[in-house]
Amino acid sequence: MFPISFLRPGTLMDGLCKNERFAEAIELYDLLEKNGLKPDIVVYNIIINGLCKTGQLFEAKELLYSLSTKDLQPDTRTYNVMINGYCKEGMLHNAEALFHVMVEKSLVPDDFTFNILAQGFLVQGSDADKAMHFVNTMIEKGFSPNAETMSKLLNLQVPGGLNQERINMLLNFVHKA
Repeated sequence: MFPISFLRPGTLMDGLCKNERFAEAIELYDLLEKNGLKPDIVVYNIIINGLCKTGQLFEAKELLYSLSTKDLQPDTRTYNVMINGYCKEGMLHNAEALFHVMVEKSLVPDDFTFNILAQGFLVQGSDADKAMHFVNTMIEKGFSPNAETMSKLLNLQVPGGLNQERINMLLNFVHKA
């Protein structure tokens, strides 16, 4: 095994998280801080992602909001990770509120941002109108819905079925995408 100084801590943490060894990634993060090493935003994104994947959204949110005290600014990836965590847990109000915070901070949402919000409102919230709003905004911004989002839109089951307005909107999305 290589000494820790040889490996980038973020790479090691990312590997630990991808192998679902979140507790060890957190231990490494704590070790870095105790030894006076200053993690960068990439490391924080990895830790926030690990916390979200283990359902520790409160801790992830606390870490997100503590970044400014560490002279770091969250980036689009940071917000995407948190928004995704909220959507996966069905906390769509929190996800949408964080999306607005992101925009207010002049960070540019990307295709991943819009896709996770649209999918969240389709799957967790059963709110087709809100999902379609995010898809429409995504297309207006020059992004395309990914295959998973389009599949969920095409399989949309809403009370009262797909009315003509929704069918036209879906056809418009397919045409623009």
